[in-house]
Amino acid sequence: MAKRPDYGDEQKAEALAALAANGGNVSLTARQLGMNRTTLRLWSLGQGAGERVSVICHQKKGELADRLEAVAHQILDLLPGKLDGASVSQLSVALGVALDKLLKLRGLDPEQAPPGDGLGSNVEDRRAFFIALGQALAEFPEAKRKVSALLETLMPEAGGGTAA
Repeated sequence: MAKRPDYGDEQKAEALAALAANGGNVSLTARQLGMNRTTLRLWSLGQGAGERVSVICHQKKGELADRLEAVAHQILDLLPGKLDGASVSQLSVALGVALDKLLKLRGLDPEQAPPGDGLGSNVEDRRAFFIALGQALAEFPEAKRKVSALLETLMPEAGGGTAA
């Protein structure tokens, strides 16, 4: 019979931080870490992971969030120079994943944006968002052109894209 792995508190905390970054998806996290799902699920329920693990996990989540924030900044810095070699979609997905995990680790729910943030439910909120987006992309004309074309395709009712 195979010997069961003996996980230390640091390893448990790192696994629980990764679980938080994956939005609580035990199967995905266990697969990424190469560990047993049941073990990870039990730790997430507090079994086999005491108060010390909880304290270390909080620290690990902060460290992981900081690293993901650095990755997000690196992706943003690369965007202008990579427009010809990578699609805006590819870079946007990479940025979105990093930001999604960062928000989860910081205890914020990326699915629950406050009213009026981003793409609001009314036309004025959307208009303000797209004007701000156009202004943010002003120094990156190729990115602005690609995003405008994508928005025209997705939202033809906008009638001419963004101002700015």
